[in-house]
Amino acid sequence: SRGSHKSVYHAIELFGLIPHFILPSFIPDSTIFGSITPNQVEQLLRQYPNIRAVFLTSPSYEGIISDIAQIAKICHAKNIPLLVDEAHGAHLGLSDGFPAGAVHCDADLVVQSLHKTLPSLTQTAILHCCGNRIDSAQIRHALSIFQSSSPSYLLMASIDGCVTLLHQHPELFKYWRDNLRIFDDSISNLYHVQALMRTTPLPQEVFAYDPGKILIHAPGYSGSAVMELLRKEFSIELEMATSHYALAMTGLGDTRKSLSQLAEALIKLDAILAQQEICDWEFESESEIYGFLPSLSIAPETAVHSPRRLLSWEQCPGHIAAEYVWAYPPGIPILIPGETIDTGLARILAHISAIPGRLHSTFNGLSKGIYVVSTK
Repeated sequence: SRGSHKSVYHAIELFGLIPHFILPSFIPDSTIFGSITPNQVEQLLRQYPNIRAVFLTSPSYEGIISDIAQIAKICHAKNIPLLVDEAHGAHLGLSDGFPAGAVHCDADLVVQSLHKTLPSLTQTAILHCCGNRIDSAQIRHALSIFQSSSPSYLLMASIDGCVTLLHQHPELFKYWRDNLRIFDDSISNLYHVQALMRTTPLPQEVFAYDPGKILIHAPGYSGSAVMELLRKEFSIELEMATSHYALAMTGLGDTRKSLSQLAEALIKLDAILAQQEICDWEFESESEIYGFLPSLSIAPETAVHSPRRLLSWEQCPGHIAAEYVWAYPPGIPILIPGETIDTGLARILAHISAIPGRLHSTFNGLSKGIYVVSTK
């Protein structure tokens, strides 16, 4: 999927793989990707019969879930394994109040980050190896290569503690879901501020949605302006903001009080925004920078190890990128090595790179331009 985390792109680079990308549709009137559809996967497998594996991100950073069960059937009919980045969905399938997760939908490998939504320390993640299409011995060998030979017993104990808590207190999921329903009821009369995806029916571009993610949108105002107002006026820190929306993440540890405080802040913010004219828009770029498929001229591995030179943003169109460029969060590459840079993308990157801390790159030369593959 085009919206994969940069770690996936690094794996592509390390193993000299040639990726074929799937680009989901945008949800109307937003800069948010919808779900990846089974039809998209089926078409790509038919177009490229030599594909060896399918890798998807579900849920997305915004909580958008794809139809993993149906996609798994399509992949398995061709004996192709399905790998799913479910970093933001470790809680899925553990309670009736949340959609089913990839483990329950027959994916072959599923990565989950416990710390994102469950009570566990940062850097605690688990890999589910399901079925028999992928050799578990090969998995253990790969882990011995890429993991530390000195594991953190503190982190492993945190994982054990988290799993034990979930096993002994399943009612915590009901408490979390009930609190989210109370939150939804309390903000049902907002006029200016919108909490996206929290009403039914969902947009046709969305298969399912994780209610634990709260997307806050105020038409006419940037997500950054909303985030700054919540920080300044209500001492509430959100997860991230784009030009279109701000994202609040909830987890098993959130209380009824904390969600009530957010609801009260949104109600007050709704009244504030109705009386103020705020023009703090960032460059409206998310749909432009992610709304296309990368045009790879050479393999990412080749580009990274080729001689490179630094060009200004004005000079780089038509050249092949030699480095990654990404915004963090969410850590999705905007530009990848091996991709030919066009004029529109160079213009967008030049603009966003002027915003301190917004963009990052492999060689940190963004203030002066971008590293490209040298043809000399």
